[in-house]
Amino acid sequence: MEINEEQIKICSVCDKKTDDWKCSVSNENIFSKKECPLSKWDKGFFPTTNEANLELQQLSINPNVLDKHGAVKIENLSREAFSAQFKKKNIEIKPHKNLLNRMSSVEVILYCINNFPSGGWNADVHKWDNVQKAYRKLCSEKASEIVNMEYPKERFSGRGIVMCGGNNKYYPSLYVNIRMLRLLGCELPIEVYYIGEKEMDPKTISILEENENVKCINACDFEEKYPIRIHGGWESKVYCIINSSFEEVLFMDADNTALVNPAYLFEEEQYKNTGAILWPDFECWKHDEKMWEILGIRYRKELQVESGQVLVNKSKCWKEINMAKYFCDYSDYYFKLFYGDKETFHFGWRYFDSLYGMPPHPDWIENGIIVQKDFGGAWVFSHRAQAKFKINKTHKICMSMPYEQETLDLIDELAHLWGGTVWVNDKPSNVEKEIIKKISNKKYKYVRVGIDEREIELLPDKTIGAGGDRLERHYQIFDDKGKIIMAIHGDSCLTALLELNQEDNVWRGKWLDHEKCKIELIEV
Repeated sequence: MEINEEQIKICSVCDKKTDDWKCSVSNENIFSKKECPLSKWDKGFFPTTNEANLELQQLSINPNVLDKHGAVKIENLSREAFSAQFKKKNIEIKPHKNLLNRMSSVEVILYCINNFPSGGWNADVHKWDNVQKAYRKLCSEKASEIVNMEYPKERFSGRGIVMCGGNNKYYPSLYVNIRMLRLLGCELPIEVYYIGEKEMDPKTISILEENENVKCINACDFEEKYPIRIHGGWESKVYCIINSSFEEVLFMDADNTALVNPAYLFEEEQYKNTGAILWPDFECWKHDEKMWEILGIRYRKELQVESGQVLVNKSKCWKEINMAKYFCDYSDYYFKLFYGDKETFHFGWRYFDSLYGMPPHPDWIENGIIVQKDFGGAWVFSHRAQAKFKINKTHKICMSMPYEQETLDLIDELAHLWGGTVWVNDKPSNVEKEIIKKISNKKYKYVRVGIDEREIELLPDKTIGAGGDRLERHYQIFDDKGKIIMAIHGDSCLTALLELNQEDNVWRGKWLDHEKCKIELIEV
């Protein structure tokens, strides 16, 4: 639903409609068509609509009080439609300061959690007693739902390895660690999940999938069917474990290198008895009793979890892994209480007093490498938390580690296949070279659909000549199994992706940031 002119011309303070630029009562500026009232939300104002007003009244909040402090009231526009208009502008919603404070009731806090997007709250909100009580109540409600969830056995089968990663930072580690698994004789299928189009291009996917039984999957493709509230790097780990095709999952961080074939871990008694193995962090990482109290979980004096590797049987631990996902879904609160995703596994299990296997303490190796063991004390994983592989070998190297030379050889192997930047094709195939030759030295109408258009020139060296701007500096061509993809780069970002329609010879795609508009490239 679009906001019409009459709805826009209202005063932000007294709600009076006017045709003038200022309200005659409050002397406040009036919103114009170009300055939609949604922009008020950027300053942290709580929007009230007829529907939202009723909900607020049920919570004993007077919407009129909010209006006097600057909230915008728009008639005949539902909260869902209002939110949809808001999302188009990529503006952060924050609860109104009069709605969310240390004196707010638990019900009001829950209203804010359920009706506002994540983030944007007071930095210390996790320390407030009322907020902690609200999250304990929410946690209890979600746990009740999770306990009653039926395990969808038809979705999962077999055993496999799950990894998450992509982009320039993690891709070299993904490549080395997948190749090491195969060199060590591990034949388990591997699913690699990445978040969105920016993290992987057709070439980086193809390189990984050339290894036997490796599949790359865009985790954003099933968000609508299997919702996730916050889809960040840490949050995606649990999400991808849950939604992988495997019933039994060995999760490994992208920067975690196997030192042995880890397949035998599925046969460990501790795993068979509990359905999970979690690995320990160092002694220095501990929670006091207060933390457990805040979370509403019975206190246990035990080590935190180091989640560079997790082994879980989903059929046995369905409620526990989904409880871990709950903590990740509300990471805007829980990650202020503990560090990242690591403790979501710990507390996901302990919330239900569930058991898991845990091998002996890890070893700390020089250069920021954590070595995790099996139950007999043998080294299994080398988690390079502070020594991630880099294509130019500027990462921290530790020659005392097993297979360190082999990993360096694999970096050299990758360097022959890939230039080091996602969506930059430094090693085009003959087909890609022909496409570049065909489209270069020509002018194109560059259309941002519904916004503007201009002419740009594509040059043979893959730069954009006349008509280019800071967001259109060079282009790259990829042959994705017959689909021809163009990536347009700016000074420091990937701006857009387009696909060639070979019937009408028009490139169509979208901007990946800012307006996120549809775009077309038409030969002049």
